[in-house]
Amino acid sequence: MAKFIPFILILGLMLAILDLYVVYHWNKFAKSKSMNKLFRTIPMVLVLSFFILNIGISYIRFLSPSPNTIIMVLYAITTFWYLPKIVIVPFLLIKDLISFVKTIINKIRRKKTSPEIENLSSRREFVQTTGWALAAIPFASIGYNILKSPYNIKTIREDIFLYNLPEHLGDFKIVQISDLHAGSYISPNAFRQIVFNINLLDPDIVVLTGDFVNFHRDELKIIRDDLYKIHAKFGIYACLGNHDHYMTDDLLKQMVDEFENNGIRVLINENQIVNTGKGVIQIAGVDNQGMNQKFADFDKALAGLNENEPIILLCHDPTNWDSEIVGKRKVDLMLSGHTHGGQFGFNAFNKEYSFASMVYKQWAGLYTEKDQFLYINRGVGMTGPPLRIGIYPEITVLTLKRELNLA
Repeated sequence: MAKFIPFILILGLMLAILDLYVVYHWNKFAKSKSMNKLFRTIPMVLVLSFFILNIGISYIRFLSPSPNTIIMVLYAITTFWYLPKIVIVPFLLIKDLISFVKTIINKIRRKKTSPEIENLSSRREFVQTTGWALAAIPFASIGYNILKSPYNIKTIREDIFLYNLPEHLGDFKIVQISDLHAGSYISPNAFRQIVFNINLLDPDIVVLTGDFVNFHRDELKIIRDDLYKIHAKFGIYACLGNHDHYMTDDLLKQMVDEFENNGIRVLINENQIVNTGKGVIQIAGVDNQGMNQKFADFDKALAGLNENEPIILLCHDPTNWDSEIVGKRKVDLMLSGHTHGGQFGFNAFNKEYSFASMVYKQWAGLYTEKDQFLYINRGVGMTGPPLRIGIYPEITVLTLKRELNLA
C-alpha cells in the first residue's frame, strides 16, 4: 500500500491550498470589518491542524487493515471541513477575476475615487457579507448528508422482458446490491437497514456485484453479522470487484471461502445453474476486469451454458458491456456496479445528472441493446468522501418477465 503515499500527500497538499485560499479571503473580510484578531488567527491554526489530520487519517485509512470507528468519524470531520470549500472556491475565483479586470480597466482609464465609486464600494461590502453568510449553506448540506445519506436508501424497480424465460416460471425476482465498501461504514445500522429491506422483498435470488471492502478483509467485521442474514429462495450469488483485489491473494481467498461457507456463492469465471422446479436460470460471474486489472475470463465463465435459456452475467465493471458482451457473447442480462452513480448528482426535468456520466458511457440504471440488457446498480457503500448527495444507496429489484413474441 506504500504506492498510495504520494497520492495521499498530493491530495492533502491540494486541499491545503484550497483551504489557504478560502482563509486568505476570510482574513481580508475580517480585517475590513475590524474583527478581533482571533477571527483571523484561529482559521490559520485550523488550516495547519486539518492538513496534518487529513494526511494522518488518509494514511491510516489506506494502510490500516481495519479502520476503527474513531478513524471513520475523524475522516467524516475532515470531509465536512474540506468538501464545502470545493463549492466556495469557484465563487471566490470569479470574484477575484472580476476585481482583476476592473483594476486593469480603471488603470487604463485612470479613474479616481468618487462618491459614485464609494457607493459601489459600500454595495460591494454588502455583497461580500451576504456571500460569507451564504457560504454556510454548503457546510450545512455536507453535514446533513454525511449523517443522513447512508440511511436514505432507494429501492428501484425494473421489469426485464426476455423471450427465452421459461414459460412456466412466471415472474422471477432478482434483488441486486453492489459496492458495499464495508470499510466506509461508521456503524452497522445503515447496512442493517439495507438487509432488512432486502428480506422484505422476498427475492428469488440476491446478487452482490463486487467491491465488498476498500482494502482489507477485516473491514467486513462491521457488516459481517448482517451480511449473512440475507435470504433468497434460490440463493445468493456474487462476483468480485477491483477493490477486493487490493488485499493480498491469501486474504482474498479467505474472504471468498468465508462467503462460500456462509451461503454466498462467489462466481469467479464460472457459472451456476439455478433450477427453480419450473424452469432454469443460468448465472455466470467473472472476476474483475478494469482499473488495470485483467482477471476476467468471459468464455470460461459462460462455458457450457444453454443459449436457449436465460443467461445472467455478474460483472463488476460496466465498461466490459461494450468491449466484451454486446453483439459478441450470448448474455441476456449483465449486472454491474462500480460507478456508484458518481455519488454526487441531481435530478432535473425527470432526468438524473452526475459527473459519472462524463467518465462512463453507461453509468447508472438500465440500458438495452437489441435483446441484451445491462443494469448498473448505484451501490450501497461509498469511497472517497463518506457521503452521497442526490445519488443515494440503491437496492435494485429486477423482475424477469416472459416476452411474448406477437409477430
